[in-house]
Amino acid sequence: MKMHGCCPPFEKPNIPGGFCPCCARALAEILRRIITSPNNAIDIRTTSQTSSGKLLDVIPKAIRQNVLLEVDRNGTQQIVNLCEVVTIGDAKGGTAGGTAVRDVSFTGINATNCGCCEQALTNLFQQLQGRTFDVLTTSPQTDNSFNVVSILAITNGVVKINTGGQGNPVPRIVSLCHVVSLEDITPPLPPSV
Repeated sequence: MKMHGCCPPFEKPNIPGGFCPCCARALAEILRRIITSPNNAIDIRTTSQTSSGKLLDVIPKAIRQNVLLEVDRNGTQQIVNLCEVVTIGDAKGGTAGGTAVRDVSFTGINATNCGCCEQALTNLFQQLQGRTFDVLTTSPQTDNSFNVVSILAITNGVVKINTGGQGNPVPRIVSLCHVVSLEDITPPLPPSV
């Protein structure tokens, strides 16, 4: 079995949908909400190094088997493995009318069995509220690093952040399984005990 990001090296049969990391389960719940919202065109960045690793201006249609996202990409059906999703943003940064990422609520989303790096990163992002910092992700695309202006919402395995400048922030949902590092934290966190 191929391991992704934070995936533990064993099956957990009591998890709905079978084996899948906390991040993908949280993304599935968030995407179920985005699917039912108006203006739901989104951009998706994955771990793929090919041009198809960046899905721009797609319409999410359904969650299949709890871990796969069906999208409409220019009139064709495409299925995306949520374990490989790094970030989700409103299409064209929200300038094309997509506002579902900006508007989606994390209330009531609580993925379980997140004892690996997801829980540590969730806790760290909670400590980073009110600070600015850069996030480096595993996305091989050129836009794999984001300047975080503010944290909008946090749940186990996933964070919603505002990226870019203060005058034109762009909301993005980031899978914590694909966070490589957090840099330039301002003001710095106090020393850990």
